[in-house]
Amino acid sequence: FFNEQSNAGEMSSFVPSINNNNTKTLIEVIRLDDLLKDQDFACIDFLKIDCEGFDFNVLKGAEESLRNRKIGIIQFEYNAEWMDAGATLKSAYLLLTQNGYQFYVLKKDGLSSFDPNFYGEFFGYSNFVAVSEKWKDKIETLLVK
Repeated sequence: FFNEQSNAGEMSSFVPSINNNNTKTLIEVIRLDDLLKDQDFACIDFLKIDCEGFDFNVLKGAEESLRNRKIGIIQFEYNAEWMDAGATLKSAYLLLTQNGYQFYVLKKDGLSSFDPNFYGEFFGYSNFVAVSEKWKDKIETLLVK
């Protein structure tokens, strides 16, 4: 079910929120891999995921595209809703790095390497960026040294 806040609030999500007054609507979803095949996309240069806690599910639905490195750069949000969705940053990190992506946290001054094995789960609002090897040179000027 999709949980929509009144007036299509920004916290509407597939993850149930604290607000119990959400309108629940049954919605059919498809995996990103299937969408790319159906629409005949050979690749995606930049993918921005902002699904209020459902971000990891989107990544999981793109496993074939990740494995084949059909997505150049991925930016996604991480927040407390991930906990409600049963997802972890470490799971996203493993999925992405095992498929050849470099993993960064997005800061105001650029991209910094990030390893959740060191920092742990914190479920605080953050943005992360994963970059395929082929796109690494495109982001070099954004790396915090």
